[in-house]
Amino acid sequence: MYPGLHARLRPLQPAFIMASTGEAVTYRELDARSNRLAHLLRKHGLKRLDHYSIFMENTATSKPAARANAPASTTPASTPS
Repeated sequence: MYPGLHARLRPLQPAFIMASTGEAVTYRELDARSNRLAHLLRKHGLKRLDHYSIFMENTATSKPAARANAPASTTPASTPS
């Protein structure tokens, strides 16, 4: 799922809600966070079809990290489940 489309169609709808904390992140927030990381990956030299790994706990910050590959056109080696 690319959050950009959902961010445009329903920006204030929750993209996900963390069961452990109840923290909700909207599609707009998810898209913005994912784009920030995608720009950072590109800034540090990742190019289209490059692979990368990010090891994180399952938190509200790990979701945008898993989706940053879409705008960066890179491929995550693994994503949090």
